[in-house]
Amino acid sequence: MITKILPGARSVLKYNNKMFGVLFLHGFMGNPSEFKYMIERCEEEKFSYFAPRYPGHGTTIEDMITTSGNDWYMCAREAYIEMSSHCSKVYIVGHSMGACFSVNIANEFNTEKVVLISMPHELKDFRLNFTGAISKFSKILQIESSSNGINEPEESKKHVGYHSGIPVSQSGDLLKIIKNTEKNLHKFHSEVLICQSEGDTTIPANSSEYIFSNIISIRKQKLNFQKSNHVIMLDYDRHELAERIFSFLKE
Repeated sequence: MITKILPGARSVLKYNNKMFGVLFLHGFMGNPSEFKYMIERCEEEKFSYFAPRYPGHGTTIEDMITTSGNDWYMCAREAYIEMSSHCSKVYIVGHSMGACFSVNIANEFNTEKVVLISMPHELKDFRLNFTGAISKFSKILQIESSSNGINEPEESKKHVGYHSGIPVSQSGDLLKIIKNTEKNLHKFHSEVLICQSEGDTTIPANSSEYIFSNIISIRKQKLNFQKSNHVIMLDYDRHELAERIFSFLKE
């Protein structure tokens, strides 16, 4: 049985030129639609772009519980290899878990420029520390979300994604990804732009500072936003975020 993909959540790939490509990596339970404004900017700049949809994402929670963190990472990694076969330079823009993937891919392939948006070094929700025990009783933790990590009402209402539950075992995979990435921060040396909002309710307020302090990049910048929540790309600061990211990528 083929699982139906949510409207707007499909992978997006377009080669506008052979010189520059941008790989957009979404977060846990996210999907490519969260980069729609960034993709519009890629069209304006005539950059090639690829926003892959990881297995189990952008479909149903029931589909997601059949996948694992390794499935998601391999999808992201293969997308980078695919872009690299067509573009001379591939830059990475990763959000949340996708930012963790960005660090690990950049370490492996020596990526020149990387943007890390809302990257966690830990998570605020203490319940996720007990996924091993919870998974013995339930595969999906029913949690209603009113914001979906987005403060701007219209964008929150339009957001495409999973809004009523969290896959338990897969949340454990997310924690492993975050911890493993933390161990690799000292290897990260790409030119980097680190972005976080002070209104982020998903990750600790010191996440961007922690990452900034623990990477060895010679050229690194940190941007703080005021109005947005976790998914800055769709929130109040989305236009300023896009402007700063593309200025960074074109430097």
